[in-house]
Amino acid sequence: ERLEKKKKPDVTSSMDCFLEHMLKHIGIIGGKVKKSIRDDNETLTDEKKMVIEFSIREIFRVINVELCPVLDSTLREVMRLNAAKAASRFARGVVQGDGDNR
Repeated sequence: ERLEKKKKPDVTSSMDCFLEHMLKHIGIIGGKVKKSIRDDNETLTDEKKMVIEFSIREIFRVINVELCPVLDSTLREVMRLNAAKAASRFARGVVQGDGDNR
């Protein structure tokens, strides 16, 4: 039996799936926050917190499982790079403002 080399995920189908999952869970979070503002005097109920936490976990799962392989990266590496960028901005005193070139 021949071992096949693991194929890199198809970028188009992976990105479509990634976007579908991300938009779904971002929409769920936005809806729960909106309803807590509108219906619950700006208080997140325990039920809404649980749904939001689940959606956040799903967003990280989707990034890790569907997007990072397409980028030949890992969630850990992406988080390390982001932390290094933030540390650099703090060290240079340019945390405020907009844009990547700070």
